[in-house]
Amino acid sequence: MESILEFLDKLLDLISRVEIDVSKYNLDHVAFNTSSAEEYERYKLEIRPLATLAHEAIVHRRRVGVFKLIKPIEYQNNIIIALEI
Repeated sequence: MESILEFLDKLLDLISRVEIDVSKYNLDHVAFNTSSAEEYERYKLEIRPLATLAHEAIVHRRRVGVFKLIKPIEYQNNIIIALEI
């Protein structure tokens, strides 16, 4: 989970440097792509203790899963409830 927080810190720092105002938006999930079906399966197994699979579909010939976090992440006045892989 720490890597997600580090990613968000870096992302929001970059956004602020280029002066994009995102203050009116709510951050409710984090999404990222994997480079292969094998990598997707690996992340899916790693997430299992932290989240439950809410939805899985094939999008543009690759699998996409939405995982609802068992314990949402509180981050800078946002509640992140899901991870999308």
